[in-house]
Amino acid sequence: VHPERGSSSSSWAPRRRALRECTWECDPMMRKRPTAARAASPAKRGKASGAAARRPSGKATRGGAKRGDASSSASSGRRKAAARSMAEDIDSGDSADEEAATHAEIMAAEAYADETADERRVRLAKEMLGAMDVAQRRITADAGEGGGDADMVGEQLEEDALRLAGRWRHQIAASLREHNVPASEVRVLRGVRLSPTCVGLTADETAAYCGCKDGSITRWDLATGQRMQMRHEAAAEQGHRGSVLALALSGDGRVLASAGHDSRVLLWDARTHHLLKELKGHRKGVNALATRRDIPDAELYSGSADRCGRVWNLEQQAFVETLFGHQEGITALDAMGAHTLVSGSEDRSVRLWKVAEEAQLLFTGHSAAVDAITMLTASSFVSGSQDGHICLWSETRKKALATARRAHGPSPFGGPSWISALASPPLSDLAISGSCDGNIRFWHCDDGARTIEQVMQVPVLGFVNGLAVAPTGRFVAAAVGQEHRLGRWFRQKEARNSLVIVPLPPEIHRKPHLLAQHSARLQNGGGSDDDDGDSDGGHGDSD
Repeated sequence: VHPERGSSSSSWAPRRRALRECTWECDPMMRKRPTAARAASPAKRGKASGAAARRPSGKATRGGAKRGDASSSASSGRRKAAARSMAEDIDSGDSADEEAATHAEIMAAEAYADETADERRVRLAKEMLGAMDVAQRRITADAGEGGGDADMVGEQLEEDALRLAGRWRHQIAASLREHNVPASEVRVLRGVRLSPTCVGLTADETAAYCGCKDGSITRWDLATGQRMQMRHEAAAEQGHRGSVLALALSGDGRVLASAGHDSRVLLWDARTHHLLKELKGHRKGVNALATRRDIPDAELYSGSADRCGRVWNLEQQAFVETLFGHQEGITALDAMGAHTLVSGSEDRSVRLWKVAEEAQLLFTGHSAAVDAITMLTASSFVSGSQDGHICLWSETRKKALATARRAHGPSPFGGPSWISALASPPLSDLAISGSCDGNIRFWHCDDGARTIEQVMQVPVLGFVNGLAVAPTGRFVAAAVGQEHRLGRWFRQKEARNSLVIVPLPPEIHRKPHLLAQHSARLQNGGGSDDDDGDSDGGHGDSD
């Protein structure tokens, strides 16, 4: 029983006092609470003093003042001894430590319960700046020991400050203009029966997950090429009972979320591949999932053919809220920045959602369903549609900044090639698109000059149904199939259902930065600095 919520018997009194003393010693915020409470409630103190003054004396009740004083002293001594004993038990017992930690968490949550969205942003920014100061001192010490240049620390701090402000941009697209990827360096991993529809990469870049139209999820080991299939029959209680249309991995890489035609959102343990929970709420098929790509976050977003978006909390594995606005089904989602995401729909519109502010911005310009979308920054994004156009948008303008018309040329089946997949490295000027024309195309997106220009292409035969960029920018993973992920309108018999790995040049590889190092330490439970080294099986550090 929780000491603050359990039995009201007198036996809990010493436990409460000992637990409060332990918590106040551990938590600076808790040490301030008794003083604030005493200062805030003089009326209660006066009332208590008055009650004490009116209480009968020990002589009238227990036969004399000396006897009453002795009894009171003995009782006080017993209480102090019990409190000391309980304090020692708390210091030595794991269960009591957990109770104290839980109590501290509850009190901290109550302290932040009434803060506004602006106050929350300020608090989180201060916490991040404090973490950056710690990281700066750590890197400065390392540079002093190794004789490195301390200017590198200043550059990293400046970069991270721009990241926090949302103004930093990784200028990498221009370096691809003169680069060609040899066909011999492109890896093709086969073994799936029906068309892959989506792809997700682990944070350490050692594995990739593919969802397929047969309802299975396949895990590929990118170092060895081995695959493991998470397959379930239609009659099974666990797993999807239709096509898997979307995948998303949590920021810490421990939870894999999947969704499909059966209107279910399933959470899997990424290490054991056991089903953790089914998130219910959508009434029709779920076409899209997204988690924040720039910094790990606990929120999961889903978009469905029922025209609704939903926000879930992965830590609590619970529903948060519903997003209303689209007039037709949601087909694409992406998230970047604090509580910010963008969605594309069959109603031909794009919407930018400010979840914390309960606001949304509407963008129109496409003449057909928007099947793909990706965010470059928290305020700029790229959309792809069945009209064949790729549009560059900014939250400050209702109309597109630039449009690449019929970006993938004519379709082998007539009309323009539908844009079926988009991806981008976070906080960059590069967008990557896929269609059915036989090429993955790379685009330089300049929202300042309001231009979008192709800089490179890589031949890939088939429908490119999903794209994912490695966190370090070392490669792009593509889910390639014989059919479009949302239907069976067309079929390319010569294509092969596979996962394609396209390497990218070293010029665009991203080095780890302070924010990523701090996030990694939080994910590892505050691990030591020695954990920051290579541990990804030959694929380099993750961003």
